Amino acid sequence: MKYSVGVDLGGTNIVAGLVNEDGKILRKSRLKTQVTEGFDRVVFRMAIAVKEVLEDVDLKNIVGVGVGSPGSIEPEEGIVYVSPNFPGWINAPLGRTLSNKLNGIKVKIGNDANVITLAEYWKGAGRGKDNIVCLTLGTGIGSGVILNGKLYTGTNGLAPELGHMSITEGGPVCGCGQHGCLETLASATAIVRRTKELLSTSHSNFQSNLREQHRTLPKNIEAKDVFKADREGNSIAKQVIDEA
Repeated sequence: MKYSVGVDLGGTNIVAGLVNEDGKILRKSRLKTQVTEGFDRVVFRMAIAVKEVLEDVDLKNIVGVGVGSPGSIEPEEGIVYVSPNFPGWINAPLGRTLSNKLNGIKVKIGNDANVITLAEYWKGAGRGKDNIVCLTLGTGIGSGVILNGKLYTGTNGLAPELGHMSITEGGPVCGCGQHGCLETLASATAIVRRTKELLSTSHSNFQSNLREQHRTLPKNIEAKDVFKADREGNSIAKQVIDEA
């Protein structure tokens, strides 16, 4: 049987999975992305994640590695033209660089929301449908559309980017340069940012619970902490989630 490796390159985590011909995930590896460390460091960590899932696998049976990356992608050359949540990634040769670190294994790159949409169309919620819309929520917000059985990407590969649709005039600055994008208001990053803003001027139970759990107020509050506090009835967390 032949196998492939799928890599989800996120602004927070890198997740690699070994997949068989039926689309079944056989094993996974997860690492922190460390975006602030720069392009070379991120690719190095991607290679580590891939190698972890390929342990004890005969490379002759590996078809290749597919990467879902945020941003504007040139798929044939594997170039990331620009990615708002990855500072400095301008015309980044992701495909070639990762392939070199994997001893020449074939690497294909696609926009993360688009490849997720294709996966849902093949094996998930969109199976058997001709027209689907997929919304991805994480560090950022992405979206993909399949119309009449074909992936719709537009002339520059960025359609439809719902996460970078400006919905609030004069809103927070987005990584893409615009103000008030959906991503700046409803992504995991936005939820954490808004929570920190409110906590800086409040002494809530949420803040006290975080201090007890971490012995200090953590710098790296995660969106899951906010959702947990909301479920427990915390007013600040509820305000953040309602706003998002």
